[in-house]
Amino acid sequence: MIINKDGKLFGKVNIIDIGLVILVILVAFGTYWRFYGNGKAQKVIENTKISYVVEIRGAKKLYLDGIKVDDLVGNIQTSKQYGRIKSITSEPYKDFIIDINGEYKEAIVPNLWKIFLTIEADGVEAGDGFYINEKPFKISNNMEYFKTKYMQFGGFITGITKL
Repeated sequence: MIINKDGKLFGKVNIIDIGLVILVILVAFGTYWRFYGNGKAQKVIENTKISYVVEIRGAKKLYLDGIKVDDLVGNIQTSKQYGRIKSITSEPYKDFIIDINGEYKEAIVPNLWKIFLTIEADGVEAGDGFYINEKPFKISNNMEYFKTKYMQFGGFITGITKL
């Protein structure tokens, strides 16, 4: 007899225990499949022209004068290039202050600028975003650090498009 009167398989293993082991294996496989094996291949397009906007907040006029159109932009720590500046726009930098009446309002900060750099680069478009020199580029609230020939600066990527 394969299953005895106590519900044990070959008199040694409980049939309910086998069912639980199989259930745990199926749940583990399902979890793996859900997060790692959904079968969707990422679409990669080589040599895509990418345009992205870097916003520099609270910059002194020195930065506005020191960054030029056609400057190469690179990584601050390595020699990797991230494109060429195609346009530069600026506006007075605004911040929130408490005025003499105790009200919280936005006001222009003297001698500081908000600078917008439009940069074009050759990169790759993948299923999960854009890459330039193997670095992922995406819109983010995390500051990225860049350099040109004469300037180093931190800024936020506020826009990115495929050209």
